[in-house]
Amino acid sequence: MVGMGIFVPMGFLRRLLVLAAVVIPALLASGRLAAQDSTVQEDTPLVLQPAVATPDSLSPATTDTLARPPAIVEPDTTLAFFNQLNPFIDTGGSLFYRMESSFEPPNKDLLFYWLAGGVLVLGIIRIAFSKYFSDMLRIFSQTTFRQKAIRDQLVQNRLASLLMNLFFCFSAGTFLYQLGAYRQWFGPGTVWWQQSVLCMAFVAAVYAVKYMTIHLSGWLFGLRELADTYTFMVFLVNKVVGIMLLPASIALALGVADLKAMMVVASLFGLGFLFLYRYVLAVPLLRQHVRVIPFHFFIYFCAFEIVPVLVIYRWMLSIIGQ
Repeated sequence: MVGMGIFVPMGFLRRLLVLAAVVIPALLASGRLAAQDSTVQEDTPLVLQPAVATPDSLSPATTDTLARPPAIVEPDTTLAFFNQLNPFIDTGGSLFYRMESSFEPPNKDLLFYWLAGGVLVLGIIRIAFSKYFSDMLRIFSQTTFRQKAIRDQLVQNRLASLLMNLFFCFSAGTFLYQLGAYRQWFGPGTVWWQQSVLCMAFVAAVYAVKYMTIHLSGWLFGLRELADTYTFMVFLVNKVVGIMLLPASIALALGVADLKAMMVVASLFGLGFLFLYRYVLAVPLLRQHVRVIPFHFFIYFCAFEIVPVLVIYRWMLSIIGQ
């Protein structure tokens, strides 16, 4: 621009105009705000508010409440409160009294050692006379020819046969006592080992009488060989019965009620089976030497098998009753 002899650049004029466009409206707006504040201060009266004292968080009263432990509420343990919580308890009923006594389990230590001794004796016989033991168990399923050969071998071993016969008396007597105790044949004041020894003597007496009767009959009728063979069969079955009755005696002595009932039934069936099996082996052997008539065999069975057992059983009951 050229005027009045002064040169002004165009860029400067632009900046000046922009600055004026920004500054002038700002000045006008600030003037309006100042005018409004002055009118508000003139119209509104000044009200003085009283000062409210704020509590000091670190005052002694506050610190005392923080340091004080909380109160512990003790539970109500009175009987009245308990009855209130349990309304179904009959607190107004009549009282009754009952005398209590301490439970004392039966002492079966000696009986356990008694039965354990029987198992130990059987194990010693099994180890010391293993061949005799195996032949004795195998002879039940052998034919007559091989049975005679094995029988001759077993008869020659007298010590093992004697020990097995004694073990049969021990096992059968113990089982007889345990069966009587289970059936409550004995009184409450009886001593178990005395009754067991008495039952063992009863079994030994029965088969001692049977042994003498068989050999006496064989001597009278001239059938000694047949009497020896029949005696061998009887005592062979007895040895197997002794082995079978030992677990039954243990179950009756130390088992629970259900096991005892089951073992009584099983042992009686086993005894009946072995008793009949003995005659199944004996009758064919008798027919080879004599003529067996069923009626005569029945008379023999009653006179030499049933009657001696009943007589000795009656004698034993009379001793137990005393």
